[in-house]
Amino acid sequence: MNFLLEKDYVKNAIEQFELPLFYIYLINEILKFAEVNDEKLLIILLAVSSYLHYGSICVRKNQNLYNLLSKLGIIEPTKIVEDFFSSIDRYKNIIGEWNENKPLIYVKEKELLYFQKYFENERIVKENIYRRFNLPEVLGGENIEKLRNFLIDDSGLDELQKAAIFLGVTKPFLIISGGPGTGKTTIIKHIVNYLIEIENYNASKIAITTPTGKAAERIKEMFKTQKVSNGIEISTIHRLLKYNFFTESFFYNKNNKLPHKTIILDEVSMVDIILLRHLLEAVSFNTRLIIIGDKDQLPPVGAGAFISRLIPPNFTNKFSLKLQGIINESLIDRNAKDNVVLLQRSFRSVQEIISVSNSVNNGVCDIGIQEVKKQKLKEIFSMDSFIYLYDYKSFRAFKELIVLWISEFFPPEYIRLLEKVRNKSIKDFNLVEEEVSNILEIVEKKRILSPVNVGLYGCEKINEIAKNYLARKLEGTSCRVGEKIFSGLPVIINKNDYNLELFNGNTGVILEFKEGIKAVFKTDRIKSYSVDILPAFDIAFAISVHKSQGSEYEKVLFVIPEVLKASVLSRQILYTAITRAKKGVLIAGSHDNFVYAIKNSIERESDI
Repeated sequence: MNFLLEKDYVKNAIEQFELPLFYIYLINEILKFAEVNDEKLLIILLAVSSYLHYGSICVRKNQNLYNLLSKLGIIEPTKIVEDFFSSIDRYKNIIGEWNENKPLIYVKEKELLYFQKYFENERIVKENIYRRFNLPEVLGGENIEKLRNFLIDDSGLDELQKAAIFLGVTKPFLIISGGPGTGKTTIIKHIVNYLIEIENYNASKIAITTPTGKAAERIKEMFKTQKVSNGIEISTIHRLLKYNFFTESFFYNKNNKLPHKTIILDEVSMVDIILLRHLLEAVSFNTRLIIIGDKDQLPPVGAGAFISRLIPPNFTNKFSLKLQGIINESLIDRNAKDNVVLLQRSFRSVQEIISVSNSVNNGVCDIGIQEVKKQKLKEIFSMDSFIYLYDYKSFRAFKELIVLWISEFFPPEYIRLLEKVRNKSIKDFNLVEEEVSNILEIVEKKRILSPVNVGLYGCEKINEIAKNYLARKLEGTSCRVGEKIFSGLPVIINKNDYNLELFNGNTGVILEFKEGIKAVFKTDRIKSYSVDILPAFDIAFAISVHKSQGSEYEKVLFVIPEVLKASVLSRQILYTAITRAKKGVLIAGSHDNFVYAIKNSIERESDI
């Protein structure tokens, strides 16, 4: 393996593209079986590994591949790629066709090269989805008219929301996409209520599943006041499928289907190709399946970009004649398949934020976002709504920005609340509930987001700056300041703990009561925990953009690091960060880096 690590282009992949050593070990093992001592093979294996590391399922022979090899320092990348694919039969020991069990699979007619595992997962997902597209409808006759009247009478819904509900009930398979605040959760609630109240569905036959515990808790919160929904299974995908950590397998699978009649998958943009395959295999073709997500949001951490591949950038809504009277006549097309609804109206954010996020999403660089000077920051933070760009120019100015943000949004009133709680007992919760609720409200209204966790402009450094500032403010108060944790620190959970009902992404705050330090979270209700029993957690004045998915805040400070890598900043990261805010966004970074982010769109290769 040492000979691989001596290659300059391998070093570049490790250093510049942060390719883990695991892939180098994998390449080394594959080369042993190849029985061909060939530099071209090594280079292509490195490319396939790099693509997979950044979320692509396969390598496509095109300009993107040539560009990658050039960045790795490969001379004449086009010639190397052409020579490799023209003589691919030389590598038949390790490269096979779709029905062969070999380390890599080559799809000749599309010039796609996969690792076998990812080819198989993609093939199963594709076949499953396209079969569902052609299943017969599940509702007809009088029931359809009943549904139509139910929707027409509801004036509180947007017409595309009505279309999504209509198709969600009548079709065996539907994909719904929409940005933050476009009413995706409202659609879930209406579909469930219609099925139970009008169609007399048994609630236990409905499951709503998400990739994260935090997202599942959000849906539980929505349904907690509705008695009609008692019995619905709302859980993570792993919990729904009953994952066994010891055997690394699922109880529900292709041979043992889930028992539900309707399954709704929310936040699909976070689901990678492997987990999606396991879920689809476990869902019977007799089960209604509704898939919901935001096609423009960050793709999953693992490989794949399912919803963005199924809904192309130029997609426009068209609906069949069945939706006449529900949808505008201009959207009616007798040939429409009614498989996808793209929600377009945001009910959450102010117009300024919607306008900028739409421009970013469309790749428009000349947005004309207003830049703000340092002396105006305090004034802007007090505005009800805003979106500005601030170029901090130096790390010192950046630190000053963080301190100003924390001082504005964790004001003296926050310190007074911490002191009040310090003198009360958690056992008499009714006497302390108001203060705790107010503290949590302050913590949850604003958030700093960064695309990275480490480095001068990453979450760890930002949290250190904010933590030190809060510690200074607590000096001279009754609150004790510990070295690691103390009252007033926001925290975020990094690992699911089903026994404690705390999930990856849940945010809360450390508070000191008469009994000592506790961690307080608000899920379905306010709960306190001993810090010693918490699953892994971090300080959360700042969190990563990935962690923020599915959350919303009144105001957001988004940090663009000065030192950039293609993997660090992208259009999708910028869009996701901006759309977390309902009222105000300050983008901290240079105009050049802002434009760089818009231009750098994540394009994941796949044949879906």
